[in-house]
Amino acid sequence: PPCSLRFGIPCLAYLLHKYLKMNLTLIYNSKLSQSRDIKLSTKSPMTKHIALLGGTFDPIHIGHLRMAVELRLAGFDEVRLIPNNVPPHREQPKASAQQRLAMVKLACDQLEQQGMTGIVTDDIELKRDQPSYTVATLELLREQLPKDTALSWVIGDDAWQSIHGWHRIDEFLSLANLVIINRGHENQFSADT
Repeated sequence: PPCSLRFGIPCLAYLLHKYLKMNLTLIYNSKLSQSRDIKLSTKSPMTKHIALLGGTFDPIHIGHLRMAVELRLAGFDEVRLIPNNVPPHREQPKASAQQRLAMVKLACDQLEQQGMTGIVTDDIELKRDQPSYTVATLELLREQLPKDTALSWVIGDDAWQSIHGWHRIDEFLSLANLVIINRGHENQFSADT
């Protein structure tokens, strides 16, 4: 597998893969304070590992940035923050697409000035006037990037609860790995979900 899980829940990763046929790269628990407990393996045949973090970013906040930094420290070569244009599962953001893009760019620039490189903005979804379905974004990225690029889509455990309703979910899982981050909510993972 392209990563190692060294913090006591490899059984969960096995269950997700075996019974739900998920291509699970990494589960990160935000309650852990040291990201060095999670590292991508260097044995992967992929030359570049990119984590993709999509959302409305209305506004971008410390939680988004902390996830991006932790993913970068975990070994991803690049973390892309992707503001969506037309969110399919929630109401339209209050800030305009250009305002949200500017906020994300500013945050990424601030991180870079502090020495945290490799966290970038990607406006791929803002260029389309249709709903921002993850699978469509992944298809476009697969066309644009070298074939040996490993893509990992990052979601919170709250989104995990409704992933079965995502647009073309079976195709999504063939285009990218899935990273689930426990953001400290009360809900827990179970093999029944």
